Amino acid sequence: MDTYTDIARRIARIMVSPETMVGVTQGMVSVPVDLSYLAYGFIDTETRGIRQDEKIRLAFAVKRGILHREKLIKAVAIILNMLEEVMSLSMQKRLYGGTLGSAEGRFGTSAFLAQMVANFIVQSNGLWINVTKTVAPALLLVGGIAERSIYRSLYLRKAAPPIYRALRHSGDLDLLFFLIEP
Repeated sequence: MDTYTDIARRIARIMVSPETMVGVTQGMVSVPVDLSYLAYGFIDTETRGIRQDEKIRLAFAVKRGILHREKLIKAVAIILNMLEEVMSLSMQKRLYGGTLGSAEGRFGTSAFLAQMVANFIVQSNGLWINVTKTVAPALLLVGGIAERSIYRSLYLRKAAPPIYRALRHSGDLDLLFFLIEP
């Protein structure tokens, strides 16, 4: 089993690979996808009870520090260790080069789009400057990301139960799966 230092070195090598640019582009595209998950979560009444429980679990996980970088690295390590048996190192590099770049692209693009929306609102209605400049767009994006996290965790539970269990029992890391999924 790899140490966290080895995994960090592998991630650093992946970050400078050409696949990372593809991932950044995919991350840019993911912002509208996150907003679509938010809209779908509003309409979806069949799984509302399950998702409400998952939202509570997500809130407690955030309170416990699931958003720290170490948790994301731990989730990647768990998945990589499980996939080492069935996937070559070059295939892992391609897969996670795009995935890590996608996570970077998502956060960078989210901040950029939030600022663009805020600027548009500020120009059209000066009364809402303090509130809308950061809060409103950020809330929409956070809501979409939360819904996406929950839906992808539920998908992982059905599609790959061993990976789901390993991540879930390691501190609710299954909720981070949407950031690192292929």
